[in-house]
Amino acid sequence: MPGEIGPERFGEVLSPSPASPLVKIPLAKRPWKIAVTPDGRQAYVTATGFDADDWRSGAVYVIDTATSLVTATIPIGLLEGGGQIAISLDGRYAYVPNWDDHSASGVITVIDTATNTVAKNIPTDGGRTTRGIAFAPDGRRAYALVPKTEWGTPNVVCVIDTTTQAVTARIDVTHDLKEIMITPDGRHAYVSISYDPTALIDLSTSEVSFLPANVFVYGWYKMAIASDSPRGYLFHEDGAGVSLVDLDTHQRTVAWATAGRPTDVAITPDGRHVYVTQASGNGIADLWVIDTGTNQLFPCRTWSGDARSISIAPNGLRAYVADGRERAVVVVPIA
Repeated sequence: MPGEIGPERFGEVLSPSPASPLVKIPLAKRPWKIAVTPDGRQAYVTATGFDADDWRSGAVYVIDTATSLVTATIPIGLLEGGGQIAISLDGRYAYVPNWDDHSASGVITVIDTATNTVAKNIPTDGGRTTRGIAFAPDGRRAYALVPKTEWGTPNVVCVIDTTTQAVTARIDVTHDLKEIMITPDGRHAYVSISYDPTALIDLSTSEVSFLPANVFVYGWYKMAIASDSPRGYLFHEDGAGVSLVDLDTHQRTVAWATAGRPTDVAITPDGRHVYVTQASGNGIADLWVIDTGTNQLFPCRTWSGDARSISIAPNGLRAYVADGRERAVVVVPIA
């Protein structure tokens, strides 16, 4: 276990637990992100094609989690920014940011989860591809990232009324936007920015401030926020590992060095464990787990593939991992 370094300390790395069988669900396209419905019955997976004729055609695959079978394929537009997707809190809709060729506009495609059909395309801003998406804890609003189209135009966070399914406000953010995370109390949004300080948005006033690089972790890409305390687990764009940040002070308190490049992070519903997917660069996918009570890091599972993202089932018993190399969703028992 590494020694103390400055104000932060390093988590302990322990041996893996005994392996349980993996299930691989094959897909026709290359998966990006996964979202599981609140009742745990369905998983929605964004995916893109492989060649010049197909790469602009995105799709959302619907997986029956009881049978591990694909039950529907929903065509959508061009996916950028990692193919983001989010499920509404009542489970009725899946929101997918993308680019719609027909309207030549960035849109949020709204999928009705009862019928698995497109209910609506919400225009976000003409000429811009919509990227990240997150719901407020009360479910009344969604926040979508719309990057600038040319130098001098602002990056925008679109505020969507989920009742009317329309954009009601836009918050200008001057930097290149990557991911958005909403705090459990709904008061703030953290927006990760390419090679720039983190944007902190007061959602009651729409005021934007920036956290200096020497205060908040610089270059982070994705963060999982604990629901019971001001803790954020995030990984770094440069592959330096995973960090724990106190969201009251915005200080990094613990750091873990991982062997490969982290690609996603998710926290279990009970807050006891954080799972991290990573790509080793040699065709090996890794899943790591952090015990949030002891700050110990375990290597959890390894398989041949390319782990891109992870979603945890609401009952905390399974992890769903998008594997781009295998063109599959890998189901990992994590009980």
